[in-house]
Amino acid sequence: MNVVAPFHKKKKKGIDPSLKIEYWVLAALVVPLIVGIIVHFARNAHKEAPQDEEKGIHSESTFWQLKSLPEDNVHIWNEFAGSEYELIGGNEKSGLNLWIVQNYLENSVARAIHDILTDDFLRIDSELEEVDTPWVFTYNEYNKKIRNNQADKNKIIQRQTNKLKNHEFAYIKYEYMRNSTLYKKLIHWLNSSTNMDSLSVLLKDKVTMLTDMFVTAYGHKHFLSWHNDYGLGKYAFVYMLSSDWNGEEYGGRLLFSCPKSSPVFQANTYSRSVCKTLNPAFNTLVLFTVFPNNVPHMVEQILVDAKPRLAITGWITNKKEEGFDRTSSYYEQLGNIV
Repeated sequence: MNVVAPFHKKKKKGIDPSLKIEYWVLAALVVPLIVGIIVHFARNAHKEAPQDEEKGIHSESTFWQLKSLPEDNVHIWNEFAGSEYELIGGNEKSGLNLWIVQNYLENSVARAIHDILTDDFLRIDSELEEVDTPWVFTYNEYNKKIRNNQADKNKIIQRQTNKLKNHEFAYIKYEYMRNSTLYKKLIHWLNSSTNMDSLSVLLKDKVTMLTDMFVTAYGHKHFLSWHNDYGLGKYAFVYMLSSDWNGEEYGGRLLFSCPKSSPVFQANTYSRSVCKTLNPAFNTLVLFTVFPNNVPHMVEQILVDAKPRLAITGWITNKKEEGFDRTSSYYEQLGNIV
């Protein structure tokens, strides 16, 4: 007869009752710790996010698309024929040729760029102490650029203003640092094939690349005296970002001088009489020929201490054109106008 051994249930090893912790006590200790870790990383991620990312400017965004250029968006002006002049081949006739494109970018993107630049400008310390801002104070000594946020700005402004009155080449302005996230995204977009193809259609002339670009803010009493951009590119552009700007009251208008009588620009054949005045208009792109034509232009002195005159300026050309090297350090060597 088979004998079945009785089944004995093994006792589970337990925890000493004196060491047991209630589940709700454990949860009360662990959950706040986990939440704290999550909040810590979230805050750090937010701090590290570039400011322009927070405001919705993304390099791959569909907003970074040049709007179609319908006729009512584009105004073409030539000094010899006014607005009725039709440009063929981009530079068939000598003189000042202007292309003015309203609503160049989607308004939301233009507004975001404006807000970032303005916010950074407002953080500049009036007491001249070093501050964390991408804007750098710049001026020139002869043709040499000086970058210095610690300079005695009032003395420099007075000295540069005297140069302006004496018809010497001079400027005072702030420039946005080239290693900033926003600058990198702007130059990436402006130098893109999408943008260059659109501008080629507008100009009726093939352009393929930027030769240089900088972002400027003109504050109270800042200016850029008469100069020409000869040798810096085939076309110059100014993308205006000033909002609600009254040039007659604020100054800062873009002025152009035309030749006295010669149909072709020659050295010293032009006068400083103004033949065209452009008021800074928000989200407006202005292009004009600077090669082979020699086009004198200037930015008026800012008359009010209210808000900065914001703009993105640069030059474009075709890769096949010779003699236009990147001029990131020497674009100021424009020479005086006598």
